[in-house]
Amino acid sequence: WVTREITIKDLTSHKSGLETFSGDFLWLNSNYDRKDVINRARYLKPTSSFRSKYGYQNIMFITAAEVIKAVTDTSWADFIKAHILENLGMKHTDTGYEIFNNDDNAAKGHYKKDNVMKVFTDTQIDNAHGALGINSSTIEMAQWIRLQLGKGKYNGKRIFSERQSAEMWSNQTPIGTMNYGLGWFIRYWNGKRMLNHGGGMPGMISDITLIPEENFGFVILSNYETGMVGAVRNYISDLFTNVEPKDWEKLMLDGFTKRIEAREKEFKRREEIRVKDTKPSLPLEKYCGMYEDKMYGKAEVSLKDGKLFLQFLPTPTFRGELKHYQYDMFYIDWDDEFLTRGWVKFDMNFNSDIKKMTFEV
Repeated sequence: WVTREITIKDLTSHKSGLETFSGDFLWLNSNYDRKDVINRARYLKPTSSFRSKYGYQNIMFITAAEVIKAVTDTSWADFIKAHILENLGMKHTDTGYEIFNNDDNAAKGHYKKDNVMKVFTDTQIDNAHGALGINSSTIEMAQWIRLQLGKGKYNGKRIFSERQSAEMWSNQTPIGTMNYGLGWFIRYWNGKRMLNHGGGMPGMISDITLIPEENFGFVILSNYETGMVGAVRNYISDLFTNVEPKDWEKLMLDGFTKRIEAREKEFKRREEIRVKDTKPSLPLEKYCGMYEDKMYGKAEVSLKDGKLFLQFLPTPTFRGELKHYQYDMFYIDWDDEFLTRGWVKFDMNFNSDIKKMTFEV
């Protein structure tokens, strides 16, 4: 019944009932197109009732983009270009990641591994248009800010209605002390309404903030995933709401350190509870074969030089060695060092035939 009742407003206000970011692996670096992603999302299990709770869902925005195509017979990318980018004079802003990857003047995403800064080579995200996909600069994003602060009007030209602006800025879904509108997080900052939204992809992060009462907005773009973007946003927001800025850098760093420590603590806990000196129940070749999940698709386990390897077929970069943890449980040592450790557990029937493989990351 949710499929029957869900509206465009539901799609763009994160109250579908699905958990935050669930299903993102359907599109990130995968071979699935947008229709495949949306079609397979029907197998995602809700974690709350429809319209009852916030859960950030990229797939819902991908779906909203496909609604544009269904109604106008124009792709989201072409629609955005014709109705937004061209009207704002954003000549160097585009929606194609292939164009972005081949642009010598484009920033490259970075990540840190063993205290060494490394560059991302290629990321496939064109199948997530609607949720992400705008490649721009601070100068050109300033035009988008002017349009927003103008409540749909730019240089005397009406791009969208003032009523639609008010709708986007209205509370739709509660999130603790904040709310989510239509494409905006809404809160009060030092007594003044503030709207902001971040964006991200591997090695990149952005944040755009509006303080309408001050007729002020700004954008931050970073080619490294860091909480310092939030620190800069909060510092600037303090300044423009006439409050002495807190030491946001320290606060963000402390929070980041705690998250890292919590992750390392979990790794340590798993190692401590590990039942040592166990062996797999079966010869390694017995674990090999093709496994299939109706939501995600196929995954293959293979044996090479006495080692097990796992390959998720829809996503070529999701490949790694299965290293024994305990009994019939393995951890995944990914080829892509950006990915965090995953876990795989094999279950058998009474004939010692493997009946399923469970994956956790």
